[in-house]
Amino acid sequence: MSRRHLVVPALLAVLALAAMPALALGHAELDSATPAPDSTIEIAPAELVATFTEALDGSKSSLEVRDPAGSVVASGGAELLGADGITMTLPLPALGNGTYEVRWTSAATDGHIERGTFSFTVSAPPSPSPSPSAEPTASPSPTPSAIASPTATPSPSPTDGGANPASEAGGLDASTLLPIAVAILVVVAIAAYVMRNRGK
Repeated sequence: MSRRHLVVPALLAVLALAAMPALALGHAELDSATPAPDSTIEIAPAELVATFTEALDGSKSSLEVRDPAGSVVASGGAELLGADGITMTLPLPALGNGTYEVRWTSAATDGHIERGTFSFTVSAPPSPSPSPSAEPTASPSPTPSAIASPTATPSPSPTDGGANPASEAGGLDASTLLPIAVAILVVVAIAAYVMRNRGK
């Protein structure tokens, strides 16, 4: 075989190798997502963000989210594509706890279409129940012993200037007896003097 015949297959092989990267770049695969695939989150997301490896054809690309029962809760296509051409953002309604499936379709600018699915789980902790408010308890009514009974007002004690009950009962003190005794002695002395003069 001549060298000329070898050149043609070699050129074909080089062209094939050069075309392989271009063919590989024609696949817009899912690069990342928020929520991340197979993740479990405590706060339900307000939106789903999916980023792809290639620029997308928004007219043929789409996102869809299904709840645990399989019902579609959000979906969209061309309006989801961002200005960078590789990001799609899908607003989500309020999501309850459970596992949600995301179905994506990506169309590369060369027309090649890829499809795939992934899931994420919402597991928000239960909100604490409000503690019962303390009801005011009725104050206990006072017992009879707790009610202060009126105390008897003590009668005033006799003062020094008041009458002495003992003296009023019949007893005489020394200041009264002394004049009486003197008077008796005087009377006795006078009587004795009179009797003596009569005898003379």
